[in-house]
Parts: sequence; C-alpha cells; structure tokens
Amino acid sequence: MQTGKSLVVPVELLQNIGSTDFFESEEYNQWRSSQLDVLEAGLLCHPKIDLDKRELGAQRLKQVLFEARQTPFETGRNSERMQALRSAAMALASRGDDGIHWADGYPFNVHLYQVLLQCCFDTQDPSAVIDEMDELVDLLKNGWSILGIDQKVHNICFLWVLFRQFFVTGETELELLGAAQTQLNEVSKDAKNERDAIYIQLLSSALSGMQQSVEKRLFSYHDAFPVGGAGLMDKLIPYALAAAQILHEDISQEYRRRRTEQVNVAATRIDAYIRSSVRSAFAMMMEQVDSKRKLAKTQTPALAVLAKDTMDLLRNEKAKYSPIFSQWHPNPGGVAAATLHACYHRELKQYLTGLKILTPESVEVLKSADQLEKELVQAVVEDAVDCDDGGKGLIREMPPFEGDSTVAALTKQWVQSSIERLGEWAERNMAKEDWNPNAMREHYAPSVVELLRLIEETLDAFYVLPISPPKDVVQDLASGVDRVLYRYVAHAVSNCESKTNPRLPPLTRWNKDLHAKSSLSWFKKDKRKGQVEPRNGVQHVDTTELQHLCVRINTLYHLESELEFMDKRIRAGWQDNSPGKSPDASGDQAKFERARSSCKEGIQKLTEAGVHRAVFQDMRAVLWDGLYAGGVANARVDQVIHQLDAQLEVIASTVSGRLRNKLVTALMRCCFDAFSLVILGGGPSRAFQAADAAMLEEDLAALRELFKADGDGLPAEVVDRYSSCAAQVLPLFAMETGELIDRLKSLDGGGRSRGSSSAPVPPNPKSWSPSDPNTVLRVLCHRADETASKFLKKAYGLPKRV
Repeated sequence: MQTGKSLVVPVELLQNIGSTDFFESEEYNQWRSSQLDVLEAGLLCHPKIDLDKRELGAQRLKQVLFEARQTPFETGRNSERMQALRSAAMALASRGDDGIHWADGYPFNVHLYQVLLQCCFDTQDPSAVIDEMDELVDLLKNGWSILGIDQKVHNICFLWVLFRQFFVTGETELELLGAAQTQLNEVSKDAKNERDAIYIQLLSSALSGMQQSVEKRLFSYHDAFPVGGAGLMDKLIPYALAAAQILHEDISQEYRRRRTEQVNVAATRIDAYIRSSVRSAFAMMMEQVDSKRKLAKTQTPALAVLAKDTMDLLRNEKAKYSPIFSQWHPNPGGVAAATLHACYHRELKQYLTGLKILTPESVEVLKSADQLEKELVQAVVEDAVDCDDGGKGLIREMPPFEGDSTVAALTKQWVQSSIERLGEWAERNMAKEDWNPNAMREHYAPSVVELLRLIEETLDAFYVLPISPPKDVVQDLASGVDRVLYRYVAHAVSNCESKTNPRLPPLTRWNKDLHAKSSLSWFKKDKRKGQVEPRNGVQHVDTTELQHLCVRINTLYHLESELEFMDKRIRAGWQDNSPGKSPDASGDQAKFERARSSCKEGIQKLTEAGVHRAVFQDMRAVLWDGLYAGGVANARVDQVIHQLDAQLEVIASTVSGRLRNKLVTALMRCCFDAFSLVILGGGPSRAFQAADAAMLEEDLAALRELFKADGDGLPAEVVDRYSSCAAQVLPLFAMETGELIDRLKSLDGGGRSRGSSSAPVPPNPKSWSPSDPNTVLRVLCHRADETASKFLKKAYGLPKRV
C-alpha cells in the first residue's frame, strides 16, 4: 500500500476521480484544469531542485500537460495518456532514496500549505475556527515532509493566515489580531540568528506584506481612525512595530553590519507614521479651506483660517493619538507639531514671496501665523521631558516663520514710500509757495497747512495698520517726517540775505568845501510843504519784502508749535498699539529735534536778516544815505520815524503775537545800531558841531519813544538797554573840540608815536564807547572844526577826501 509520502497527489486525484463524480461536466473540467496547474506549479514552476539536469524530463512533462489541456482524455488507470502523465510526473518527483517530492519547492509549498491552513476556519463563520482545528493541524503536520515545511515555516504560514483572516472578516475580530500577535511573538523567537536563505526570504516576504498592510493605514491614521487611537489602532501599532523590529534587527544584513549603532526601530516607525499622517491631514485641511470660508461667509484670509485649523488639528492630535504613540515614542506631540510647522511654513513662505505691501489682510495672516508658531513650539517644549535632547532636535527643525521680521520689513517699506511721497509733495508745493501775506487769515503759508495735514494723514494711516509697530519703525517714521520738515524749513529760510551792516567808509577829516557842496546837492527846499525832502523824493517805504518775511516767520513758528502735537500723536499711537507699554516706552522716537532746532534757527535768521534789510535797504534813502547828511538841522530823524512806523504797522498786523515783540526788538536794536553807525561812520557827508548834540539827543529820544509807544510798545527797560550804546556816545558830541582831542590823547597814548610821522588808527571796537579811542576818533573825524581837522592830519595823517 502506498503512503502519502510516495504519491503525487494531483496525479492520484486525476486518476481516481472522474467526470461522473461531478454534477456538471464544466465543473469537472475546471477541477481537472486546476489539478494540472498544481502539478505544473510543483514540478515545473517551483521545484526545490533546479531542472537544468533533468531538462528532457521537464520538456516531456510540459508536452504531456499541454496535450492534456488541449483535448480531454480518460483518466482511468489503463488510459495511455494517464500513464504518460504519471510516468512524466514521477520522473521529476522521484529523487532516489529520498522518496517522492512534488510540492516542496518554494514558494509553491508555502502557498499550498496556507490554503490547507485556511481549512481551520469555519466556512459559515470565517471569524471562527472549527472545533477540530487541533486535529486538523496535527494531520497537516504529517504532510510537512512532502511540502518541505517545518515548525518555523508553519509558524510563519499560520501567522499569515491569521493576519489575512482578520482583514477578510472586516477587521472587527480583535481576537484574531491577538492570536496573530501571539503567533508573531513565536516567529520573532524563531528568527533569532536564523541564516537559512529560503526561510529569511519567506519571513521577509510575509512580514513585509503584513507590515505594508498595517502601515498603509498607520501612515494615514487620521483618515483610517478618525475617532482616535483607542481600539483597533493601538492593537495594530504593536503588530506593525514587531514586524518592523524583526525585519530590521533579526534578518537585516545591513543591521548586522552596523550593529554598534543604536537604532530605536519603534520610535523611528512611530515618527514616520506621525509625519506622514499629519502631512496628509494638513493637505486635506488645505483643500477644505476655501469651501469652509464660503460656507461660513467669512472674509478671514485663507492662511489665517488654515492657521486656526492647524491649531485645532494639533490639539486633536495631542488628545486622541499622542497618548497612544507615547508608549513607543518620547515626544509624539512634538513630532506632530514640528511637522505641522513645516507644512504651514511652506505655505506661508510662498504667500510672503508674493507679498509686496502691508495690508490688513496680510497682517491678519502674519498674526495668525505668529500665534500658531508659539503654540507649535510650546507643544514641542511641553512634551520634551522624556527626550534625551530636551526637544532641541525638533526645535532645530522649526525655523522661525519670521512673521515679525516680515511685518517690520513691510512696515519699513510702507514708511519709506510714505515719506518719499510726502517729500515729493513738499518739494512741489515749496517751489510754488510765494509767501503771500493775504493767502490766509493767520498770515502763514498755505503750504505748511497742507504739509501738516498730509503728515497727520500719514500718521493716521500708519496707526490704522493692525500691528504693534516695532520701535525702530516708529523711529524711522518720526525721522522721515523730521527730514521732510527740515527741508521745508530750509526752503523757507533759503534766499534770505545774511545779516550784513553797511560797509564803513574810510576815515577822513572835515573838509569845509566838500561838506558845503554835498549839502547843496543833497537837499532842496519843498516850498509848498515847507519841509525838507530826500533828494530822490522817497517818502513811503516799500514793505513788500517785510510782509513776505513776516509770513515766513509765522510759518516756521506755526510749524514749531505743531511739532509738540505731532510728538504727542506718535507717542499716543505707540501706546494705543503697544498694550502694556508706558507712554515713555518710545523713548526719543518722536522729538523732531532737527526740525525743531531748524525752526528756531530759521526764525532767528529770518528775523535778523529781515530787520537788517528793512533798516539798511528798505529805509536806506532816509537812514543810511539821508539821516544828518548835509547838516543835522536839515535831515532830522522824522522821515526815519515815518518809515519805521510803517514797518512796525506791518509787523503788528502780520506777525503772531508771541513773535511780535521779538521782531520789534530786533528791528529796534538794528535801528539804534544804524543810528550809531550814521553819527560815527556816516562818511564826509556828515559833519557835526557841539551845538548839534541837543538835536541828536532829541532824535534818539524820539526813536526811543517810537518803540515804547506810550506804554503799549516794548518795555522801557528793554528800549533803554538797546539804546544805551548810542546814548553813551552822544555826550562826546557835546564836548568842545579841545576836550575831545585831550580825551583821545589820553586814550590812545598821545597820538603820534616817537620816530613816526603819524600814529596808526585805533582798531574798530566790538561796541562803541566813550572810553574807546576809535569811537572818540570818529567823533573828531565828523567834527565840523578846523582845529579837529588839523589835529587829525598831524596825529593820524587822515586825508580830507578819499
């Protein structure tokens, strides 16, 4: 009697089972074809021993199988074709003393054995095993030698069958998965130090397949397990990790070569699951952002919505999945946070690349990004307690979003362009400004009003931006405005003549003939009015330039006063947009020191240059050219006072109240200086006698009274202080010539020096004084007296004319 070990089972089945054993011939033909396929797979496709040495036998079997598939034949014992099939099959299956082997080639034997193991499950209830499972397994063990199966291979095959059955039954029978896990533990023990190539190939193939099946879901666990990790997911993870551990450590040649390296396989796989699934979940969120915005009818920017959704995803991750992963990974929440950071950073970076100007929408995006980044970093830090590096490795994966730096850069750009526009406007309007005193009721330039309005609009626009402005950007804004104002002030002061006193003529001594001739040609009698009239008939002074100058001064004064309000505006804006910071936190940001100092200097320069022009140019005919020319009695100070009164009227009606006294004081000082220059350096057209001193005193008093204005003008002490120089000099004009000569000699060392023909002229003093030799000398030069003339010729060698 033959045993199973000496039979080629498919041949025996074909010979002993005929078409009459089936209800339909078609069913029999399918069964017969499958038996031929099994025979071909075992002996030709997957033999354990190569067919090279038995090529003729293999060709013979191929031919017999081909003919059997082409035409039906009788499978009885006496059938010639059946005998040919048996003979060809036995020739390849027989291995001498080793018996018959028709199904021990890999992987055919394994697939066949797995099919046999599948019989352990109830056909009516695939999730349940049959009651006779143990007997069936024992029976199958009897055929291990035919199939080339041993306990280790059985363990792998049974593991695969259990695993496959779990998925076939809808992944609901966790007991099957538990049984598979137990079997996997046995396989793990078997795999230790195993070197058989076929075994390793089988094990690698089985575990890789199972690992891929499980990890396909774990790599997208947000989609596969939306309710969280509890339940099926936390059962699949150990299975996948165990398979990965065996593949990596027990059968990986690469691992054996690098065994000294410490590799945490479980943590590495968990890291991969988290990163893959989080990226997929983030991509899904991105696809839903637009539809979500439309459904909510919100104007919130897409990236701001995405930032909020990302934070929600992180919180969901930490609540539902991280507790499961933490069994194998020290910081699963941190890995998720770092992955989300990279995903959002990529989208934000692309958005920022196309961002050219700062808008409320872009600021909202950047604020949302900043808030998200803080939460992501916090998640890494909080969960890094168990990490060897304290989470530093993950932090290094999270380069800053640089939202603050982007806001600062765009804000700087906004400030720069705004200042440039402001400067361009200022330049255009300054070029058109004519300083018309009637352009505005307040008598300052319309251009300064418009400039201040534009600055106010710029500040309002800056603080409307929904940002907390960086300190350096506020400084840039204030500095930019300061520069524009400085240029405006410079323009207002430009073309302003500098303060210059008339050039004093060379000193000469009195010439009677020349003085008489000058007197006759200089004046004429106005017979109708009985008054002395200047030679060119000028009686009224042209105050146009003074009016323009007053407008410039008013403009700078108004601008200076507004600087304080601008300073407060910037500080208030800083405080409103920087909660928690003190009003002084902005430091020296908005003091506008350059514009402020230029306003003060500009007002001073305009004032000095203006009054000098009014006195020495506008009033030149009656003052420098006319006062006392040809004789004191004929050219008194009346015309000067008349024109000064007109100048004062312009100042009173045009200049701002706080500046009025300053400008009048400057005009008064200039007038007294001019008075002193006329009597001490007026040239040969002026000649005085001691008797003229009283009239000079009267004229000086008249000038004083003009500026005092009966108590409505300047304070008396101010007038007296600025007129004191002229008042101290006038007593010299009342002295006799001899007294003056003696005084000069005592002051200048006696006049002519030893060994020289004449003494040098004493230098001009900083201020005129009766104790100054140059001042006394000048009084003698203008003395209409022969004795004085001779003394000056002898002592100083002064000529009568130049």
